[in-house]
Amino acid sequence: MASPNDFTLRRAIRTSLSDHKDFSDSQKKIYRDTFFAYIFGNPYEMTYRTTQLDEQLFEDVGYNKFFKTNFATSWQSQGSAPAPNNTTLYSVSWLNLKEQEQVLSVPEIDYPNYYIMQFMDSATNAVASIGPRTSPSYGKSQEFLIVGPDSSYYDQDIWSADIETVDGTTTLPIIRSGTNITWVVMRQFVNGLDVGSIEEVYNLNSGNEQDGGGFQLASLSTYQEEGKVPWEAPNSDLDTEGLRILLFGSAPNQSAYRYFKQMGRGLRKNPIPIYQNLGESETGVSVPSYTLWQGSRNPDQTLKQTADDWYEATAMDELNKKRIFRRLSSIGLSEKGFNPAFDVSKKSQLSSAYAFRAAYRDALKWLQGYAQDAITGRKKYNYWGPNNDGLGSYNNSDKGFVTRAIAVIEGGSANAPVDATYPTANYDSDKNKLISTYNYSLTIPVNNRITKPSEDNPSAQVLGPASGVTSMSIYQVNDGYAYSPNIIANSINNKTYTPVETIGTFVQEVIGGQSHLAIEVDKPFNFLGDSSAGMAMIFSEEDAGDYDLQSDEIYYLKEYIYQDSEDKISFIFSDNYDFNFNRLGINGTAGIPKPGTGSVGDVVVPDAKVGDTIELGFINPVATLGNYQLSVNEPKTGSLIESDNNIVIDLNATDASVENPENWLPSPQALTKAAAGFQLMARYYYPNQSGDLIQHPRWHEGSVLPKDPSYLPPAVERGSLARLNTWGSLDQDLLDAKNDLVWPEDSYAPFPEKEKYSENVIGTIFDFSYLDSSIGDLNVTFEIVSESSRASRNVEFRFAEIDSFLGVIDDGLIQRLPGDAGYKQALKQNYIDSSFKVSTDTVKHQVTLEAGKIYTPVVKAGERLYLPFDDFNPSHRTDRRFAFESSDATSFLFESSRVASLNPDDGLFRLISVEIS
Repeated sequence: MASPNDFTLRRAIRTSLSDHKDFSDSQKKIYRDTFFAYIFGNPYEMTYRTTQLDEQLFEDVGYNKFFKTNFATSWQSQGSAPAPNNTTLYSVSWLNLKEQEQVLSVPEIDYPNYYIMQFMDSATNAVASIGPRTSPSYGKSQEFLIVGPDSSYYDQDIWSADIETVDGTTTLPIIRSGTNITWVVMRQFVNGLDVGSIEEVYNLNSGNEQDGGGFQLASLSTYQEEGKVPWEAPNSDLDTEGLRILLFGSAPNQSAYRYFKQMGRGLRKNPIPIYQNLGESETGVSVPSYTLWQGSRNPDQTLKQTADDWYEATAMDELNKKRIFRRLSSIGLSEKGFNPAFDVSKKSQLSSAYAFRAAYRDALKWLQGYAQDAITGRKKYNYWGPNNDGLGSYNNSDKGFVTRAIAVIEGGSANAPVDATYPTANYDSDKNKLISTYNYSLTIPVNNRITKPSEDNPSAQVLGPASGVTSMSIYQVNDGYAYSPNIIANSINNKTYTPVETIGTFVQEVIGGQSHLAIEVDKPFNFLGDSSAGMAMIFSEEDAGDYDLQSDEIYYLKEYIYQDSEDKISFIFSDNYDFNFNRLGINGTAGIPKPGTGSVGDVVVPDAKVGDTIELGFINPVATLGNYQLSVNEPKTGSLIESDNNIVIDLNATDASVENPENWLPSPQALTKAAAGFQLMARYYYPNQSGDLIQHPRWHEGSVLPKDPSYLPPAVERGSLARLNTWGSLDQDLLDAKNDLVWPEDSYAPFPEKEKYSENVIGTIFDFSYLDSSIGDLNVTFEIVSESSRASRNVEFRFAEIDSFLGVIDDGLIQRLPGDAGYKQALKQNYIDSSFKVSTDTVKHQVTLEAGKIYTPVVKAGERLYLPFDDFNPSHRTDRRFAFESSDATSFLFESSRVASLNPDDGLFRLISVEIS
């Protein structure tokens, strides 16, 4: 589906209304107008709900104050942002400009601390943004006067104001917002895998009491009385749920009446701004570059307004305003609030209230579905989408209202394309859905380079058309589009960029009511308090062996206590963490782990004594790669790579590090079809698509693109199905006898080529087609064990030969696929003689299989047979009975119960070796 157009909303209403053929003409009108009102008023309801209904939150934070995060997104966070990446620190403020103007102080910021601060009105239209793109004096401290519609400065033909202060007259540039409630979101870019980088940027953001500085807000009267914006200690103490609400609002009401009541109150507090042209041709005053009003927001687009026309983005001409409010009035919605034109309590299917409620439910459902479909690009863009037409500062048309509503449910604070663009891929280059059972890769061309080195402009490989920051992130998308990028099970294995430089001291502490040998450290900068159970760490190679620990193993924080006024923590840890896969799909998608809710295993007791020290590093595993990971040799020093090679980013579902660990993006394990899907999002901050020179010499000069203003994101190329790793332990004799057609000489592993696509196959198969059949028999040694109480049942494990990794059986006369009638009966003819009982005892077995052939595991429970191809029945929500157990794909879990669970635990298969018989 393409991005919205002027007919999208009309078609959606018409299609949804076709499901209500019994509605009367008056009900149909109520339905159409309610559906339209939901789309139009969505941002007003969100901003009102966030600022008015979360009273305790705003009592803690308050209007006209910054909340400044001191942590990048973490896999344990339940809501640090809808689609976060670990290159960003967020700061947020909600301004109330009704009583008085505000003055913003911006500190001196030097390269390379790139940031964007965006100002949005109550309709979530971006009205201004400041940062390196917009500030000729970037690098120097600056001050801005922020005014709302009630300010005497608002409707004057000026873009700066002379302010009398105790120290004399100061001229401040003006930022206008057409509504009194104004939302400010700042993104500051950090290397989220380096604690020192996070701390440095946070300190720059916050300043200090002695020297002042940082990003600060004060009322105009305070500024006049003191001659400056006084320093204020940062508020960084919200839990992650509080931050999510502050940034993105709480969940909307399911009651149509309450929803529109809140929307009406939002419109009453923040009516449509006046339609006033403040363009240079009208006022004679040059409009500053930081404004993002209609006519300026997307200079690469064709606009209805001329370049000299400047209107507040939410403002609309009288004819358009009448058109919209005529529709809203039929349900009782206006700028005075929501006063229903009918009895909303009526239950009769013949009532207007019934049509009203139906339209609300249908609009909500349609928008959530369309939001995902709308970001699917076309073939010529390698199926990346969306285009940036009207994003961030929206046209006052049906198309603009749909685009705006999509942005609201996906986070709200969308940047205008002049500041950032977010191409997103849900499909591979063949337009098949991205699923974690396959391997993928992206190739970033070497010619995307900045080639003129200097002290301020080092030569570097870049990932896309951006002069600021670039990153790529993997996400799983939950129901309602709450993104879960941080708890992808494989991403916790990313140890490449973890600095092991924290010094811990062994202490004896009472934790959880018992005395333990614990480790005391300075509180990690990315510590999340009670959400930190499962926080991952690794120990240094030099120290781990001294205390009977493994340097290459990941450990997990289990419990902790604060020390020294919360500047330190003492903690105990485990070597096991179990994700909560949300098997019932409560507030999310079944099969996608819920952050912060997993369980940590038994305590590991090191062979140490009180007073011993150990070096460790805390992992911040987020599935993100970007400038900070790909453009540096070492994150601590930030030294830049000089390379003439393309960057190949591998998305390996079952292999965390093959040849290029720093170029690895992890992919989620698949327990349900819904949980198997993932999304790739690129971020290009300060995009440079025009080919013109960038005007700020502190930043890289020259275009990263040719003159052609279009940009083609790299194709997401599908590779092979991710299989059980049977080749990892081959001896040299077997390696010498590999089949070069399946395992080419120049490939690190077999199956490097693109393979057929199927959503219904799990790669827990024994594929020896990469070995020459002349080798003959293979001895395959393995273990099986069950941790389930159901293990006492008659459960067997065996092997059957198949003709392809898709489970095909071909006897020369007829080809059968999984799901075909008679398939399992035919499969029995291909059984290998040996069968193995599954019990609670770990038992080592050996089976003879043949080189050059493919086998599937068969789990037999009574008369029922379960295979890795069972997920062909779309009526079954949780029928995947096989799942890889480890990131190296040498073991897998399986389920034998009649009703499958989301965490297969009826059996564990572990491959030990493959040898010539």
